[in-house]
Amino acid sequence: MLRRKNITVLFNLLLGLGLIAGGKAQELRKEGRFWVGEIHKTFKVQKGGNLIMEDLQGDVSIKAWEKNEVDIHERKRMDIFSKSEAEAAMKESETGYVQNGNTIRIGGPAFERSWIQSAFDIYVPVEFNCDIESRGGDLSVAGIKGSIKASTGGGDITLKEIDGPVEIKTGGGDIEITKTTQNVTAKTGGGDVEITDSDGLVHVSTGGGDITVLRTKDRVYVRTGGGDVEIRETQGDVEVTTGGGEIDIVDANGNVNVKTGGGEIDIRNVTGNFVASTGGGGIDAKGIKGYLKIRTGGGDIDLGEVQGAIEVSTGGGDVSAVMTLKDFTVDHHVDIKTGGGEIDLTLPEKLPATIEAEIRFRQRTWEDYEITSDFPLKITTEDEDSRYRVIRATGDINGGGNLIRLKTGGGNIHIRKLRP
Repeated sequence: MLRRKNITVLFNLLLGLGLIAGGKAQELRKEGRFWVGEIHKTFKVQKGGNLIMEDLQGDVSIKAWEKNEVDIHERKRMDIFSKSEAEAAMKESETGYVQNGNTIRIGGPAFERSWIQSAFDIYVPVEFNCDIESRGGDLSVAGIKGSIKASTGGGDITLKEIDGPVEIKTGGGDIEITKTTQNVTAKTGGGDVEITDSDGLVHVSTGGGDITVLRTKDRVYVRTGGGDVEIRETQGDVEVTTGGGEIDIVDANGNVNVKTGGGEIDIRNVTGNFVASTGGGGIDAKGIKGYLKIRTGGGDIDLGEVQGAIEVSTGGGDVSAVMTLKDFTVDHHVDIKTGGGEIDLTLPEKLPATIEAEIRFRQRTWEDYEITSDFPLKITTEDEDSRYRVIRATGDINGGGNLIRLKTGGGNIHIRKLRP
């Protein structure tokens, strides 16, 4: 009987020290005006479980390991006056760690205090799901085969080697995601976003930061309130919207659709169609294998190695375009309009087409405009009325075909042959 009583006393002593049930709380210490304490807990779990962290404040680092355990080390810094108050807060924190089957939950009143800042270092099994909600602080997760759902009030988020769907957001921090296998949704109130090596659909938005997307195998949707966008080596369709930043896209294996409130657009090597609009910036596009449709409020447009139809409208900029199409059975109509710039169009020497070119300008101008063509066209000049004069060039080339229509309100038009 005495032996059993001694065992019970020993058990209670160990439990009080936090050495049973996978938990241990270290002694409090003073660092400046802060009281600092640490909690270490280990939970036995199986793969496929869940880690849920709610309403925290502080940094969180999660890594995968081969053990069927969730190991948590929390460092808690408290802006509090007395040691007794700090001890009470630590004791309350202990109740915020709960295991329910294969789910580990961290949260509760002890983590909601504005005067408490935590920092977590956590290890979970490789096959595990993470759902993290933080009011502020950085978050990093690496090596997980499971879903990642996370939000923070303003810290940075870093994810690496995630084999599962990703849905994350931060109130204003930067986001960096590397090597994901499934769909990614990432939002930040104003920070930069960088996504590299993604196999799934990518959907990114930021209130004003820059966005970089590299090497993806599915569709990419990008939106920023005003930052620049850079996209490289994509295997699906790309859609970009920015309130005013520059857009730079290279090696897109799919259709590309971009919009900016006024920034420059630079595009290289698109296997699909290219559609773009900008409130006033210039557009430079080379290597477009599909059709091309562009609208700008006033910037210059420079197009090269286009292998499909061309539709361009600008409020006043110059337009230069070179078509390198070889399969003339493909739709190759051209419609270029500018409110006042020059048009310079180069066409394959044997392209079958019907050309209609027109310069319409006020008669009382100091400029002398002209239409020049390497192809045989009929060129006429007439006074439309007392205010406007019109220069026209018309004719079929190589037997006629798709319509090529060029119009400007005050610049020269040059039509050139692209010889082999």
